[in-house]
Amino acid sequence: MKISERERIILILTQQARKITHTTNINELIMIHEMMLNAFYSKKPLFYKIIFKYSRFSCVANICSIYYSTPQATLKNVKDFIHSQKKPISINTLNSLLIQLRVSGRLEVFRNENNRRESLYRPSLKVIEEIHELILTMLKPYQILHREACSQPQIRAEEMVPLFFSRYSHIVCNHITVTDLLPESALFIEKDAGHMIMLILYKEYIQQNSTRIMLSHKKIAAYSYVSRTHVCSLLKEAQAAGLISLENNLFIELSENFIKLFQEYFSLYLAQVLYCVEKE
Repeated sequence: MKISERERIILILTQQARKITHTTNINELIMIHEMMLNAFYSKKPLFYKIIFKYSRFSCVANICSIYYSTPQATLKNVKDFIHSQKKPISINTLNSLLIQLRVSGRLEVFRNENNRRESLYRPSLKVIEEIHELILTMLKPYQILHREACSQPQIRAEEMVPLFFSRYSHIVCNHITVTDLLPESALFIEKDAGHMIMLILYKEYIQQNSTRIMLSHKKIAAYSYVSRTHVCSLLKEAQAAGLISLENNLFIELSENFIKLFQEYFSLYLAQVLYCVEKE
């Protein structure tokens, strides 16, 4: 029986994710990723905490994927595509995100010389370098633990990012999202700095060698650059979902479901990165 292109890509991603989970030292991968990502995130935490909300993160990925697969796509084409998604963000949120990207020098917008009513766009060198660094926080740990991959020469940002998004466009155009493949992850990653909050919980689990970790809400808030109110609200949601148990704002008990969820989530993200750096 012939399967669709969407099903084929999902099969590739899920098989790769299972392989990562079961045949790699995933805890070592995660700790290297955490060290690299924390250094990256702390450079501009107030901007990244907003982008590290999955719906906004997906929008930026969509913008880049459409540009590198269809360079003449207009800003309107991008907006229409994003709003065609199953769970689109509001037009106000999207417009606000586009303004942030332009004002911060990450997105260049200009008039189409052949049709002045159309606005074209391109990612700036600044954002290309940021994206490259972000990709490496996932790719480098894998390369370190798989020495055969380390023998490959390092590709510069201006070369890697177009190749990456030309492949990522396959995922985007087939409407494949992490929250579709792993719905439970939405509880965390659909919140500001959700990835960072999950990451510090798992990091402490590894470092303390226990599912009962000593970790205050204040420390989580400082690590992820969000308010304690935001952290408390998110942790209470996670507790209601049976992922964690809270004790006196000082101890957190991580359930086996949380451990499994984060490992699957991390493996799925890494599987996407590996798919996108493969040559056609």
